[in-house]
Amino acid sequence: PADAGRGPYDFPPMERPAKTSWDFSKDVQGWYRNPFGTAYLQIIDGAMHFFRSGGDRAAIRTRLTPFAADQFTKFKVRMKVTLNKNVTPSPDKQELVRLYFGTTEHPMVQENLHIRREAAVSVPGILDGEWHEYTLDLTANPLWQGMINELWFDPPQLNSTHVDIQWMKLS
Repeated sequence: PADAGRGPYDFPPMERPAKTSWDFSKDVQGWYRNPFGTAYLQIIDGAMHFFRSGGDRAAIRTRLTPFAADQFTKFKVRMKVTLNKNVTPSPDKQELVRLYFGTTEHPMVQENLHIRREAAVSVPGILDGEWHEYTLDLTANPLWQGMINELWFDPPQLNSTHVDIQWMKLS
């Protein structure tokens, strides 16, 4: 059999979709939640919905079939962020929408489980519970090079926040 010689805890390799755009009208399209800071992940009313419970880690992530970074200069997302009525953002802190990226040479999780935070781009977030389109300039970070094989997406890092995403795409 194909799995002969595998132990009981040897799992097949994770499938890495060859995708650069995602429409969340029916499913999560290979994205999964970060267990530290994101409560659940589900499709509601044609959008990926999750509850941001706080923390300083990216909310969702995906692994991909590697692609050349120079094929894309922008990452676009249509999203709304709805604050809990008991949460007030700090007027002294700009809440950001971030995209982190890993490459075949420099993965997101490095030695000693260090997260590679310098490989990221960001734009200011809008926290009004309305739909907004964001465009992140990938070329703004000189580390956007090589073969990209993972993306971590992070809406504003506020406690008790609801996030809805209709679509994402590299362009």
